[in-house]
Amino acid sequence: MAIDTIKSTAVLDGAIATADIADDAVTNAKIGAGAVGTTEVADDAITGAKIENTPTIAGLSLIHI
Repeated sequence: MAIDTIKSTAVLDGAIATADIADDAVTNAKIGAGAVGTTEVADDAITGAKIENTPTIAGLSLIHI
């Protein structure tokens, strides 16, 4: 019988790489609030096109003019 389930306790730290994760497998619902900060975002990964017209940054609302 083939193994079809592996519990998280059996996975070593660093054992799962990007190539092991299917496209679109990680969704907003699976990412905890505040889990992605500036250290997790690559340089130049966020462009103006990816930011809404009236973003809120650190409690301040920026108005698009």
